[in-house]
Amino acid sequence: MHKLSEPEEHFNIEEYWKEQKNKFKSLWEKGFKKYIEDTNINTDSMFRENDNCVRCIDEGISGGGIRIGGSGILHQEQVVEALKGKNIKGVYSHAECGCATVYINKNKDKIDISLPPDYYAIEWAKKLAEICNTKYLGHIDWQKDSLVDLSMQRPEGFHRAFVAYYDATGRFNNTEQLPQGFIISRSHFAKEVAQKNIRVAIGIAFSERSFGGNRLTFDHPFLIVPITDSDNNDLSLEVLRHELHSTTYKYPDQIRIDTGLTVLNHRASPEISTLKFSDKNMNTCLGLADGVSRSCS
Repeated sequence: MHKLSEPEEHFNIEEYWKEQKNKFKSLWEKGFKKYIEDTNINTDSMFRENDNCVRCIDEGISGGGIRIGGSGILHQEQVVEALKGKNIKGVYSHAECGCATVYINKNKDKIDISLPPDYYAIEWAKKLAEICNTKYLGHIDWQKDSLVDLSMQRPEGFHRAFVAYYDATGRFNNTEQLPQGFIISRSHFAKEVAQKNIRVAIGIAFSERSFGGNRLTFDHPFLIVPITDSDNNDLSLEVLRHELHSTTYKYPDQIRIDTGLTVLNHRASPEISTLKFSDKNMNTCLGLADGVSRSCS
């Protein structure tokens, strides 16, 4: 069994968690949409034209693009089928990929388990790039002299995400003003594949290599934020939230599905200066993981 690195010595988990609870207090109390409005976040940077590059859901990976766990290593046939004709511009792999570790454990009888997870993460990304007739763009790791696109933006050996963004717009970009979070591209993949990726994110968030069950509580839960476009009736917030409820059963008191965000009148272009959000869900309070809504009174 290949062990993950120990968390970086200079990274103090307790101090960081205390800092995050203070910084994002209103996110837990008021919800994602209200948090954005109150903090005057540059919404242009939140939604950008998709670069059509495939990346893992890991919170330590910069930018947006097409996000699927391990760049699709766990759902190879479904991912290849979903990406047909999508003009994919490139595929990345990354270090300490939890999905690559799961892949090894699921295929012990078929592969050489003495090889590290990074080996299989790279091999799959290269294979997917070849299938999509595009480029393998490199392995994202902790090299200090790397370009941002090839540098992991989280501590080595530790996941610090307490949010998962369930993105049906295909343009969401996790900016510095938002909490680092897993990004799952519901826009590109079938419901079943996206749901499995949410479960992967939950599994990581509640592991010993993350904040885990002793820090994620009813008052400071793991948040799942659905995001969609106003003209996307097939993937409305109601549809997305319904899909998400079935993924949270293991931790019903420690996971909250946010009311989410509906993007209005947005054109994916650099010159856009304003972004409006739907008010359809203004009177809907944050829903608990068991599907019961808190009282608005």
